[in-house]
Amino acid sequence: MRDEPLARGLAVATVLTSGGVLVAVVTWLLSGGAGEEDAVATGSGILLAIGLLCLAGLTLYRISAIAWPSLAFAAIFATRAPASLQAALRERGIDEAWLAAASIAAVAAVSAAVVATLYATRPDRSLHRAVRPLAWGLTAWLAAASAATVALTVAGFDTNSRIPLSSVAFLPIRVWGIVVIGLALVGLAEDVLPAVGRTRARRAVADVRPGPVAWFGAFFDELLGRADARRAAAEGERRRLAGELHADAMPAIRAVLADLEAGRSGDEVAVRLRAIAADLEGVVTERRDPILESLGLVAALEALAERTEARWGGTVELAIPDDAGDGRPPPAVEAAALRTAVLAVDNAVRHASAARIEIRVAAGASGVDVEVTDDGDGISERAEADALARGRQGLAEIRRLGAETGARATVASAPGGGTTVRYRWTAR
Repeated sequence: MRDEPLARGLAVATVLTSGGVLVAVVTWLLSGGAGEEDAVATGSGILLAIGLLCLAGLTLYRISAIAWPSLAFAAIFATRAPASLQAALRERGIDEAWLAAASIAAVAAVSAAVVATLYATRPDRSLHRAVRPLAWGLTAWLAAASAATVALTVAGFDTNSRIPLSSVAFLPIRVWGIVVIGLALVGLAEDVLPAVGRTRARRAVADVRPGPVAWFGAFFDELLGRADARRAAAEGERRRLAGELHADAMPAIRAVLADLEAGRSGDEVAVRLRAIAADLEGVVTERRDPILESLGLVAALEALAERTEARWGGTVELAIPDDAGDGRPPPAVEAAALRTAVLAVDNAVRHASAARIEIRVAAGASGVDVEVTDDGDGISERAEADALARGRQGLAEIRRLGAETGARATVASAPGGGTTVRYRWTAR
């Protein structure tokens, strides 16, 4: 969750809810059940609040559609213990202890209202502008009524007789549960209804009408953000592919056109076209390599070495230690390691004026270590910055691949001293 206002709101809701659950547990323990008549119900509410808080913690900043309602309803259930205690003390006529319990219950109730209000008025939802004044107004009203009740009690007034809680001024105290649950349901509706709309839109354009199971699967994909993540990944892949074609294939095609216009021989042009075709085939193969999928990383690197040497003219050596390891690493790690090697080899061939490339690989279920070394010109900091400015993001992608798969991806280089790219992943 990268949006700053949403992140701040979720952080505030987490702190308030955690504090409310802690207060509820302490209240329960110190009061010996927070009221004899509904002790079991109050204890169940606390357990449910703890469970919801744990669920929110597991999904915090990753699946906000689960974290937000979990926090809101955990805050509601946590308020039940101090509220039950102050009601029990009022019935027994223990005014001194009741005042402390009522103050704690008021703070818990207002905190729950704030959490529900934050949930209902998130800035990324369509209703937040319409709901915000009402939600915060009700929360402020509840806070004022609670503070007034405590203050009047301290001053010696009997708020049950002289100023009935049924009056307009103190109405939020009686209906706080309805208000807070209503705000939480508004927030939940703002998650569910757009997900339903997106699911219907997907169904409308689908060639095959999904059954109920498939429909609910698509709905939960939309609700939990998995569909957005897949769309973002696909869009990122399209951008990377477009960048590679723009940076490499298009200049080569323009050069061939210039050769044709200059009257170059057909054989020379054919050689250039075959090289471009091989480059385009490599771009496609890197996205889904059948050799990698069926035979593994070592076989895919062998194919890369053979393919590069055949169209480049330099020397590509592949070194595989005897103790390379058994089994295969996760598919995502294999794909990232291969992609790192492809980018390193491509940089050496295209931009480093290298004559020799060495690929060292050790791959197994417990770890992957791929190292690509060339004897080219090396890369200075300025050269890397210039490459980024021209849209070449190979080195940045190497580091990103390592970060995404929990591996260590490094690029060591010195002008005139060649470049070493290393991808190292260890199973945990």
